[in-house]
Formats: sequence, structure tokens, C-alpha cells
Amino acid sequence: ADMEQVSFAPLHSDSRASQQNTSVLFAAVIDGCRQQTSLPVDNVQEFTESLATVALKTSNSMQRGVMVRTVATILNKYNRGNVLHDLISKSIVPKLHSIIFTPDPPDSMEIDASKEHSGIDAALEMYIWIAKSLVLSVNTMGNDMAMELTKLFANPQFGRVAANGFAIIIGEQKGALTKELFAVIRLLHKQRFFHQLVPLLIQGFEASAKGVRQNYLLALLHVLQNVPHQLLLAQLPHILPIVVRSLSAADQDIKFNTLLTLQRAIQDAPDLISEQLSTLLPILFSQAEHGVGQEQDAGNGKEVRVAALECVATMAQSLPPTLLEPFKEHVLQQSGRLLDDPKRSVRLAAVGCRDLWFELGCGSASREMYITVD
Repeated sequence: ADMEQVSFAPLHSDSRASQQNTSVLFAAVIDGCRQQTSLPVDNVQEFTESLATVALKTSNSMQRGVMVRTVATILNKYNRGNVLHDLISKSIVPKLHSIIFTPDPPDSMEIDASKEHSGIDAALEMYIWIAKSLVLSVNTMGNDMAMELTKLFANPQFGRVAANGFAIIIGEQKGALTKELFAVIRLLHKQRFFHQLVPLLIQGFEASAKGVRQNYLLALLHVLQNVPHQLLLAQLPHILPIVVRSLSAADQDIKFNTLLTLQRAIQDAPDLISEQLSTLLPILFSQAEHGVGQEQDAGNGKEVRVAALECVATMAQSLPPTLLEPFKEHVLQQSGRLLDDPKRSVRLAAVGCRDLWFELGCGSASREMYITVD
């Protein structure tokens, strides 16, 4: 019998999964091109729109991801002289916006109504990556798109996705839009993003209800973790109270990102942190405990417990021993209690923390601890 003839169409949204997965190879070539490399297509705008359509229609998550990043890469690298401005501002972004922010996607986008949520997922993923591509090249639309994401923070399905999108937009991602892959990365793009977005995120955090506030906080934490040292130092006195308060959140994701931000603050602003030692240490050790936490929290997860101990360890590495001496015995006692934690990574973190504090070179005489608990 004759073998079935199968056409090879890896970029079609309805082709076989085995073919769709080879999109990774296609995307790797484009994503790694230099800005000076001309794409072998007749019309870059039509080509880019066709890739965007594939990303929105496919049910293959691998194909969707690589197509999304390839579209963002083209808009970043091949917009010299703003030649793709109309494509971005009048075609792709408005279409994505209509899918994400309106209940019923327009027919022109050809999104299957039965796959409405997956259609929004795809559109939101592409929206975030395009925002990143524009932020890197200091296109003002990038910051505006990031602010639009905050409108989703109250959405129970997509609010957390939008907040975590800030980590993609301002953070360094592997595999696309990096210096090594010849992306257009303008000087001071993080500074521009920081100065425009952080005040608005803080304002939104303070004005929002509890559930929405957590998404504002998460977006803010992602920004703080990914900006230059000088920017963090300048704003830390205003932001630190928010960071400290958020340590009591029940949400594991919020806790973990707060602890990462706090660890960086300990390294970058030891003078400011030293004023908060008596408040921070009890809070950090409460986060290092495995027991049941507050509200709906079922206890502190492994990552949270390790991050809390790493914050305490970083204090020993960053702050003057004379400031830490009054707290040494308390820290050794509290970290010793964690040596029986059921998770090996937590036990190792507790051992490392104890070693650093034990070697501080402070006097061995016991001192009365003056530690306050909020």
C-alpha cells in the first residue's frame, strides 16, 4: 500500500504536534539573528502578523511560546526608524488588547469560542513579551503596555499572570531578547521603567483592596529585584515598610518574592536594614518555621523557609559585627531549632546561617536580647 503523503507545515496551528514542535528550530534561527541581518521574506509586517496568528490559534504550548518570543524579537530588532510602528500600534497590540480586555474576542482574530480562556492566555503571553521588547528598546509604548497590565490585577483568572508578567518585562530571560542574542537593549531602559512604573504600582498597592493589592505588591517586588543598585537605594527608605509588612502575607508567592527583595536590600543598604534588626529577625524566623501560618496559609513552603534563613545569613555577611553582636545568641538558638526541619535544603540553610553567625567574632558572653515583635 502507498504510504500516506503528509505535508511538512510546522508553522501551521493545525498541523501535527511532532511538526509543530520543530518550530523551536525555526525560532532559534530568527531569535539569534543580528539586527543587521535581513529576513528572507518579502514583507516583514505580513510575516510577523502570520507568526502572531499562529501563536494565538495553536493549542501546542511549545509552539505558542516560541512564536510569541519570535514575534517580540522581530518587533525589537527590526523596528529601525520606527518602520514597524503601524504594525505594533495599529494592528498587533490593539488586537491583543481586544482579546485580553473584552469579554468576547472579535471574529477577525479567529479564536475558537470554546477556547476563549486559552485564547486570552496566548494573547496575554504575547502582550507581555511585546511589552518587554519595546521596554528594552525604550519605545514609550512598552511602559504604557506594562501599566495596562495593572487593569487585570483584579481579575481572578489572570491577575496573577499579569503581575508575574513584570518579571518577564523587566527581568533577564534566557533564550530570547538578550544581549547574547543581539537584542536592541538601550541604555537606562530599566531606569525609565522604574521611574514611571514604581510610583504608580505603590499608589495602586495603597489604594486597592486586599486581593488586588497582592498583585500590585508582586509586580512591585519583581521590579525591585531587577533594577540597578542605585535605583533600589534611592527608593528603599520609602519601600522597605511595604516589604516588611508583606512578610506577613499568607500567599507563598508573595512571601518568597518579598524575601528575595529583602535579601537584596540587606546587601545593598545595610545601614537602613541595621535599624530594623529587632523587628526583622523575629519575622524572618517565623517565616523559617514549618508550622501552620496565618489565615489560609498551610504553613511556610520549603522555598520560603530557605529564603528566610538566607536573609538572616546575609545579615552576617553584610552588616557590621558590632551591630549584630546583641542578637547573636538569639539567632544561634533560633536557627538551632530548625536543624530538625523535614527538608534537607532547609537544614542545610540553617547550618550555613548558624556557621556565619557563630564566626562573627563577637564576644561569647551571653547578653540580654532586646528583640521586639510587631
